[in-house]
Amino acid sequence: MKAFWSENKGAIMVVSVLLLFVMWGSCAKASDLYIDIGVSQVTADITDAVHVQLVNRFDEHHIDLGFGYIGPQTFKACDRPDCVWNINEQLYAGVEFIVKDPWFGRMRIGFGPYFFQNADRIVTSKFRAGISFEFKFTERIGFKLRHFSAADSNPSIEACNALGQCFVNDWNTGQDSWARFTWYF
Repeated sequence: MKAFWSENKGAIMVVSVLLLFVMWGSCAKASDLYIDIGVSQVTADITDAVHVQLVNRFDEHHIDLGFGYIGPQTFKACDRPDCVWNINEQLYAGVEFIVKDPWFGRMRIGFGPYFFQNADRIVTSKFRAGISFEFKFTERIGFKLRHFSAADSNPSIEACNALGQCFVNDWNTGQDSWARFTWYF
């Protein structure tokens, strides 16, 4: 049990706080606070990590302030053993500027700067641009797509694969989450 706790304490703490938000939020009226959760994806590879973001929408629905967590990930850049990469968990925060569709008011597109805890093999910069597309089905439930990237403006860093081989490069494979459930408090 002690080994399980030490390996997963970050994820356990984040999920516990988010469950508390969900429990308390379910007692409130629909507002400008929401949570979106989905699987993490790197290039075409769906990883073994969860990707969660808690967002507060400000300024009459035009600015989103978000705080997120991506669990530890393993992804393959190709089918060889030297292409397997283990990526540490990430905390991140950022702001997105949001525009809403003029016809029905259910779709939103967002873009803005985000700062990640670590530069890594996915994107070699802590600074990343976030892009999102949101569709609101009801007052409480929606769907969201997310992408984070440095748009090839990132520096070169050394990253080591699962075999312990280290390389210096300016990788920018992008951090995605294309199937996200959104719950509005």
